[in-house]
Amino acid sequence: MSLPKLTVQQLLIPHGPIIKAFKAQAQTFCLPGNHLLEKEEYSTKASKAYWVKSGSEVVAYFVLRTELYFGHLTEFYLLPKFFREEGLEPLVNKIKEVALKEKFNYLMVWSSHETNLIYEQLGGQLSKVWNKEFLGQPTTEYYLTVVGEPWVDLQTAGLVCLDGDKLLLAFSKNKQAWYLPGGKIDSDEDSKQALIREIEEELSLCLQPDRLSFLTPIVAPAFGEKKNIMMQQACYYYELKGETITVANEIGGVQYFTKEEYLQHQIPVPGVLKVFEFLAESFR
Repeated sequence: MSLPKLTVQQLLIPHGPIIKAFKAQAQTFCLPGNHLLEKEEYSTKASKAYWVKSGSEVVAYFVLRTELYFGHLTEFYLLPKFFREEGLEPLVNKIKEVALKEKFNYLMVWSSHETNLIYEQLGGQLSKVWNKEFLGQPTTEYYLTVVGEPWVDLQTAGLVCLDGDKLLLAFSKNKQAWYLPGGKIDSDEDSKQALIREIEEELSLCLQPDRLSFLTPIVAPAFGEKKNIMMQQACYYYELKGETITVANEIGGVQYFTKEEYLQHQIPVPGVLKVFEFLAESFR
């Protein structure tokens, strides 16, 4: 016998004794993020809280916080009985429905080792793993699609050139955003070969292979693509030594940005933010 249909109700007053009482008897499926997000540059938009009901019974409570163009699942509580009988997938599907209505491109959640396997089974894409200093325990960040399709990897290569704490970016006329120079990897080439080809096409710059050094892989939802495309980017560091850059027709220009300048004046691209994050952690 199937359970009654699940319905979602937004709470206009997200905190109170009723919610506290529900949390006391429920099981949590994510690590909280509200207290940390207050420190971020792009965390000023409101969080929204929701009940999920099975018939007339409240079975779950969750909070979505708007972060740029994605939703951060900062709270997620579920009655143990419902989890045992139905699992997490029906609830996550309801959260995805809300995310689509909010026009989020994807969802992000912070998970503990107790729930990592659950999110992986739900198709979550591993983004990052933090040590205990982050939330007082090992924390894993996952991306979830908001559509009924799994993530599809897009293999790319990106060029990292620095001027002090500034990162060189190229403007895509097609997507109207500033990106890391580089592009897609063809099936008959490796990431370094693809990067050399793309940079010559985009910037008329002939990279010297012996001056390219692999820096880091970047995993982030692909900006301007379908909502289930995940960029897997191999990033290479290259020190420019006075070379002349001449942009191709599809490139609107190149410019160095600090992270603060980029967030303040440009459309933030997830992959670029990941690069800034990596640089801040590597050189602090």
